[in-house]
Amino acid sequence: MLLIAPIGATRGLSNGIPGDCFQFIVICLIARDGLQHHCRFLHLLSMQSCRETRSPQKTNCRALSIRFFLCPPPRRVGINSMPVEFSTLSADRKGKAPSEQMSMRQSFGLSLAVNTRAAGLSMGGQQRVTTEILQRLGPVESIAPSRSLAGIKGHAWEQFVLPWRARGKFLWSPSATGPLAVRRQILTLHDVAFLDIPEFFAPKFVRFYSTLMPRLVRRVAKVVTVSEFSRKRIAATLGIEADQIEVISNGVCEQFHLYEPEDIAAVRAALDLPQRYFVLQATSDRRKNLPKVLQAWNDLQGELPEDLWLVVAGNLAREHVFGSLGSLSAGPRTRILGFVDEQYFAPLIAAAEGFLFPSLYEGFGIPILEAMGCGTPVLTSAATATQEVAGDAALLVDPASLRSIAEGIRELATDADL
Repeated sequence: MLLIAPIGATRGLSNGIPGDCFQFIVICLIARDGLQHHCRFLHLLSMQSCRETRSPQKTNCRALSIRFFLCPPPRRVGINSMPVEFSTLSADRKGKAPSEQMSMRQSFGLSLAVNTRAAGLSMGGQQRVTTEILQRLGPVESIAPSRSLAGIKGHAWEQFVLPWRARGKFLWSPSATGPLAVRRQILTLHDVAFLDIPEFFAPKFVRFYSTLMPRLVRRVAKVVTVSEFSRKRIAATLGIEADQIEVISNGVCEQFHLYEPEDIAAVRAALDLPQRYFVLQATSDRRKNLPKVLQAWNDLQGELPEDLWLVVAGNLAREHVFGSLGSLSAGPRTRILGFVDEQYFAPLIAAAEGFLFPSLYEGFGIPILEAMGCGTPVLTSAATATQEVAGDAALLVDPASLRSIAEGIRELATDADL
């Protein structure tokens, strides 16, 4: 994930905000292997600004400090990742304390606004990424409606009210939509599922995004996405060149790490967990493939260890999800936890013998890295972006095949090397 904000004033990307320097705050949750790539991206943008500044000899180039929010190393990783924060730091103020640096950064007057309309909606992957970045970003102007607005009201606010409230600022829209009227805008587009699998969405939703997004990606200053898979699909479906799209991979929060035995025991007691279990992370989204995984689990009961359970965790509160599952939700050795409090979720995964994530479609797949960060073997899909994220460090299955999922679960349960 990437956020770019001009501070002070510049020409070029910031369209001539008055002043004598071009500065960026970049907040990245990225794979460690991608750090050099993102530094190059930042450097290229800075050089473009310096070239386009009318008085380049007066440009006060700022140094960048890099602060790493380190996680304990995972036992098995496909993309060796950690959250990283890039923040601006004046070259002549390196000796100042962090609190002084922050107040100085505030005194520059941030020409940045963040479109946080979607952050007020139900917590999904995109909303969670946005929230985590904002928590690490420090003081910026977050622009959102006075109350949560979904559907047509939310889109109307975004297209007509947000441009007025963000006037004179560089806008970051982190959750796939943004106002057409704002050209000085970074758009983070995680995927184009609404075009690739439209049958999973309401027809009105598909029509709206199919109309909006081809226009929006051509108007903004930069499009950022989270995987090579998404970059290729955005280019193919929205009609822009792939080299106009920057890939900044997601990362994981610091709570997803190896846990001590006493921490595991405390979570087992709090959630009344069995000694041996696999975790299936599920939501109401049909892309998560919940019915097929439960069916595969039920079909395998005669072939799995008798003390091995399936624990289903996630946001399962919507009635229509379990209404279609019938007896599957009451299968043998199946424990439906539903929503799990954040303080328990990472230890829940760390205590598991396997993590099941055979999603039908993902633009990235953060849960894969979270499970790997906890040292838990992962079963995921050999499709869309999940294979790219997992690399060769996960067991890959065909998410559309009940037989493939069942064989993967059997291998995960019986292969000691995994």
